[in-house]
Amino acid sequence: MAQAYLAEIKPVFALSSYRTKESRIRKYLSPKFDGMPMSDIGVKQIRPLLEECKTHGAWAARTLLQDWADYLSAAEGSGAVV
Repeated sequence: MAQAYLAEIKPVFALSSYRTKESRIRKYLSPKFDGMPMSDIGVKQIRPLLEECKTHGAWAARTLLQDWADYLSAAEGSGAVV
């Protein structure tokens, strides 16, 4: 799902913005959630990820949370497993 989402957004974002988003998804979201059904992902899975991001600064957690929301919206719209 991550690759499909990234392919969809690539034409919309400036190259540097796309690379930043792709890096956060690759580093934080994909290792934890790729292949999981969306129904299995909840607060217990997301909270530790956001806490991990806080070590990089509050901005990182907020930004990753927005990436996560965008990622899930794309997955939900396609009916895919994350």
